[in-house]
Amino acid sequence: ENNECSIGDEVSIRECRPVSKKKSWQLVEVVKRSEDTLA
Repeated sequence: ENNECSIGDEVSIRECRPVSKKKSWQLVEVVKRSEDTLA
């Protein structure tokens, strides 16, 4: 939702109440950033 992570990042997630039809997970933290960042 907030673009806090990108493809290749290792993240920690947890299950939460359904936000939408397909979204029922919440980002807890970004464990390791990807070395291939485009920014």
